[in-house]
Amino acid sequence: TDATTVETELDFTLSTTATELDPEQNIVPAKQVQQQKSYTQQVATTGQKNNGNKASGTVTLTNCSQSDDITLPAGSGLSSNGNTYITQSSVTVPASSFKKSVCQNDGKANVNVIAQSPGTSFNGATSFSVPSNSSLSGSASGSISGGTDNIVRTVNQNDINNAKSKINLEDPSMKSELEGQLRKAGYFPVKATFNSGTPAVTTSNSVGQVADNVTVTQNVTYSMLGAQRDDLATLVTDSIKEQIDTQKQSILDDGIDSATYTVSNLTATGAQISIKATATAGPDLDVDQIKQEALGQKPAAIRDSLKNNPDVKNVDVKLSPFWVSSVPKKESKVIVKIEKPATTKASSANGDNP
Repeated sequence: TDATTVETELDFTLSTTATELDPEQNIVPAKQVQQQKSYTQQVATTGQKNNGNKASGTVTLTNCSQSDDITLPAGSGLSSNGNTYITQSSVTVPASSFKKSVCQNDGKANVNVIAQSPGTSFNGATSFSVPSNSSLSGSASGSISGGTDNIVRTVNQNDINNAKSKINLEDPSMKSELEGQLRKAGYFPVKATFNSGTPAVTTSNSVGQVADNVTVTQNVTYSMLGAQRDDLATLVTDSIKEQIDTQKQSILDDGIDSATYTVSNLTATGAQISIKATATAGPDLDVDQIKQEALGQKPAAIRDSLKNNPDVKNVDVKLSPFWVSSVPKKESKVIVKIEKPATTKASSANGDNP
């Protein structure tokens, strides 16, 4: 005998809310199993923060305006050599006098300032501009000093991203675990539905916090769907039967175990699946029936009858002793031996075999 390969492809829905197979809509009841696992990864931090003291001092502001007093509110920024200093109180600077249109720079007022950030680089500033008002300028009254450096390591977002990238969420052990749970419960695992979900990420320290290391933890809920194999077989078998001669052939292997499953949509209650399976069909032969029909027949008649089956490759009739020309009429003297399929051939859509 020969075997015939039958390519079949169909779409179906796995549904955890369905209670029975719907062959018309191709809806298959499904079971979902889940397993949680936590992964951690620690990396050294690369951010820096200066925890030193802020420089401070007094700035004398000059208002080179002919007629208007200028009030600078508390919290205003003064700029010097790219550094910013913050005024600690509101200050009103009177207008300067002019001689022959030349500003005499005599409209002055003092205000205390503190550097925006810690560090020694803020010490020693002598001249200032006021970005919010071009009529004002400033000079240090005394010394801007007191800034110190104390550089510490901090967490930045790149550190967290780096730790996350070192965690491999495609954990093959979890896939095996979920497959085992489904098989134990009597379900056929549809491995293509394996899903790691969206991990819940926590960090030992937030961005900007002082730390030499940061630990990232990802809690992942893995899931997989399974179905009753008989339900899948029903759908696939119906598709296969449309391509074979069911009067003479039977399905030897439905191809479900080695099929390719593709998920087009995965939801909380199921999935849309496409299956591509290569099934095997072979001759549907009844040994007892063959015996009955062969009793008393000539070899040629037996060969002609059995060769009508598309998967019967050859029929060999052996009679003994040599002078016997017909099969005995007694069933106990007849032996029927069916050789298993050795090769396969493709089936066409209408059941004809090339």
